[in-house]
Parts: sequence; structure tokens; C-alpha cells
Amino acid sequence: MYKRSLTGLNLLIFISIFILPALIFATAYNIASVASTIKIANPTQTITGSKITISTVLTIKNPGPFNINAGITPSIRSSQGTSVGVTGPKLAIPADSQVKSIPVALEIDLGTVTEDDAKRLAFNPENFSIEVSVNVGMSPIISLGAEVSAQATWLPPLHNLTIGVPVVREASPTQIKIEVPLYFENQSPFFTVNGAGIIRLFDPTDQVGEGTIKISAKPGTKWSESTLITVVTPTNKEGLLLNDAALKYRGDLELTLTDYPVVIKALSQGFELDWGAPIKNPQVQTSSTPVNSTHTRIKGTLSFLNNNRSFTLDGAITPKLLNGAGNTWIGKTQRVHVVPGSAGSLSLEVVVPNNQLPVSGLRLVLGIETTSESFDLEVGSLG
Repeated sequence: MYKRSLTGLNLLIFISIFILPALIFATAYNIASVASTIKIANPTQTITGSKITISTVLTIKNPGPFNINAGITPSIRSSQGTSVGVTGPKLAIPADSQVKSIPVALEIDLGTVTEDDAKRLAFNPENFSIEVSVNVGMSPIISLGAEVSAQATWLPPLHNLTIGVPVVREASPTQIKIEVPLYFENQSPFFTVNGAGIIRLFDPTDQVGEGTIKISAKPGTKWSESTLITVVTPTNKEGLLLNDAALKYRGDLELTLTDYPVVIKALSQGFELDWGAPIKNPQVQTSSTPVNSTHTRIKGTLSFLNNNRSFTLDGAITPKLLNGAGNTWIGKTQRVHVVPGSAGSLSLEVVVPNNQLPVSGLRLVLGIETTSESFDLEVGSLG
């Protein structure tokens, strides 16, 4: 009896000293071998509605003699540090198994991201890191954690979004039609940009007009379009008829995109429009002849340059002579049509009382009548 007990004790001692450590070593080696086989494929990206899916494939193999359990936790992390994770499957990997391929998919819902994140993704590239943590082991003996990662690059759908240089397309004494271009490059390989933009124009004091642009840009394409915005002529329209000017405006762009969560206040951009005077540098040459003992006929020519690139001076002009007391003498109405960049001239013939001579005391005023309005424009004195 004593010998049997001693033999059993010796067996336990042998097992604890030699067999158990070898078994633990073999198990640990098996687990480490499994961990060393874990790999992750290059991610792919797809989009459905407002949801971006980043997918990859995890591969794992058990070359050892023991059955191994594995738990998988995939997550995605942006370059800003924001992390999105999901709990993956629990797997049983049989001994001496072939390579297992495990699909891993993570979803980013643009409908739930913050406005700042949405704007950043619209205009800037982003590197997403796909991280998969795998815990392999033979519970409760031993376990080992491993982590693999891969990069997925997001390319912006609104790269280099820019309000281009505005151009005056039409002009009149009361309003200016400005063509405002907009362009960008859709660098995304899978995101189609659909929606609309609103460009609001402001002068130094207030909003003066707005225009809309429909947007449709396929992946990997450059897009450009323009909108025509009508603005009211600045209040000093008489000064604009006689003088060149730089008209200052600010354009604010707001975008509403299909499948995008927020209205993007994208740009605020200032610009100047070069305005050329339609009646620039007016020159008057006059002569006078007596009509009778009480009146004199003043004849002359008004010459000028239409220095505007868009505004055609078209309408009826009536020359008028005014004295300091407010008395007015009116000449014959004439039709004028002076296209941009051309010289114009107007004949003057007005009969005035002799007591208004010399003519240097008189001022020349043009009564201008267009299809939209009538107004008086003082050119200057005849002296």
C-alpha cells in the first residue's frame, strides 16, 4: 500500500515537472503560431445612400495540434483620433486547419457625424486606420492578444472648391447681371456629388442678390458651372456713368448635397468688379450764333468714350442747359446707341436768352431715357 502511494506521488511529481510544462509550452507555441498567421487585406470602400462601408478580409490559420478559440474586435480610427468599433465573431479554429477568411466590414453613417466632421470629409483627404484586435487562446489555460491594421484613404468629393472670377454680362443704369462661376474636383472614386448651391452676393452694407447652381459630379471628375446673379446698381449711378470704379462684393456659398447630413456653409470670398464708365471723359465744344436781338443759338458737340465692357448706351438723350437760378433751356432729343469700347458723340443745339451769355455760366445736363427709366445726368459746365 505504501509502495502504491509512493508510485502515484512519483507519477504526479513527474507530470508536474516534465509533462505539464511541456504541455503548457506546446499550447503557448500553438497559440503564438496562430497569432503569427493573422493578416488583413487592403480595405475597399463602398457607399450606399449616406453610409460608407469600409471592408477588408482577415485571414487566420491554426497550424498546431490543439483546437484554438479566437475573439475578433474590429474598429476604425480617423486621423483625428475618432474611433468606431464593433464586436466581431467568436471563432473556434480546429487543429491543423486551413486558412480561414473572415470578412470584416465597418460602417460610417454620414447622417450621424458632426457638422465639423462632415465639412472636413467634404473638402479634405482622410486616412482611416482599420484595426482588428484578435484574442486567441485555450481558456482558461492561456491566451494571447494580437492586433493587425491597414490604411484606407478617403478622397474628398469637393476638392479645391472655388468661386471663380465673376464677369459682368449685362449692365444698365439700374442693374448689373454678374456671371459667377463655381468649380471643384470630385476626387472620390465612388461618391457622386448631387445637390445644389446658393451663392449670395453682398456689397459692403447688405445682400444685393443671389443665384442657384445645380450640382452633379460623377466620381473622379472635374465640375464647373455658373449662375447669373442680378444686382441693383449702387446708389451713385450718376457717378458710375461718368467714372470708372472698382465694385466690391462678397460671395457666400452654401451647399445642400443629397445623402449628406448638413447644409455646408462652404465659402465666403470677396472680389472686385472693374466697372468702366459708359460716358467717360466727356468733352464739349460749342459755338454760338445770334437768333435775334434777344436770343442766341448755342450749337456744339459732346464727345465721350463708352469705357464699359458690357453696357451699351442705348436710348434717347435730350441736352439741357441750366443756369444758377434753376432755369432750364431744352434742346432736341436724339437717339444714341454706343456699344462697349466705342466712342460716342451727341449734337447740341439750344436757344437761350442773351442775358445768359457768356455760356461759361451754364451747365450741361443730359436727360437720359432708357427702356427701364429716365433720369438727368449733369456732365459739367460749358466754360
